[in-house]
Amino acid sequence: MFAVKSNRTVSVQKGDYQQMQSLEIPEEGRTVWLRNFGCVRLYRTRLKNGRRHYVVYTPHTGADHSPRSDFDQLHQHHWAIEEYHRALKQLCNIERFQVRGEQQVRNSIFSAVFGDTCLQVMKLSESLNSIYSVRKDALKEATWDFIKSFSEGEEWLRLFFVRAVNV
Repeated sequence: MFAVKSNRTVSVQKGDYQQMQSLEIPEEGRTVWLRNFGCVRLYRTRLKNGRRHYVVYTPHTGADHSPRSDFDQLHQHHWAIEEYHRALKQLCNIERFQVRGEQQVRNSIFSAVFGDTCLQVMKLSESLNSIYSVRKDALKEATWDFIKSFSEGEEWLRLFFVRAVNV
C-alpha cells in the first residue's frame, strides 16, 4: 500500500488513461491499471485537508477481491508505521548522530530504537499522556536550569526570568 498523487494517470479500460481525481471511485475501491506500475486496487480517503488516494498492490491474491475493511485495517497499520518513523526522527534523533564508524552507527541506531521503545512503554503504562511531552518537559527544565545557573549571584536578573506556569 502506498499513497499516490491525485494527478497520476490510471486506466479503467485498456489504453484509456485519466487522472485519479476525475475518476469515480466507489467506497469499496476500484481496480485500475496504474501507469508504469501495473494492476492495483485504488481507494480514496477523506482527510481534514482534502482527499488522498491510496493504491494497494496484491500481486498474488489479485486486486479484484479486496473489501474496504481490509483496506481500513491496512491503512491503520500504515499510519502506525508513519507515526513510529516520525517519533524516531523527532524524539530519538535517529538521523542526527555524528559518528562514522560501522559499530558506532549500529550503537546509535540501537540507542535510538531502544529510546523509542522506552517511550512507548511509558506511554502504555499511562505515565505519559504523549511521548512528545517528554521532550517538551526536558527542554523546559533544561532552559530553567540554565537561567538559574546563568543568573547566580545576579539576583536583579531573576526578576526578568520567572518560571512559566501553564494554567
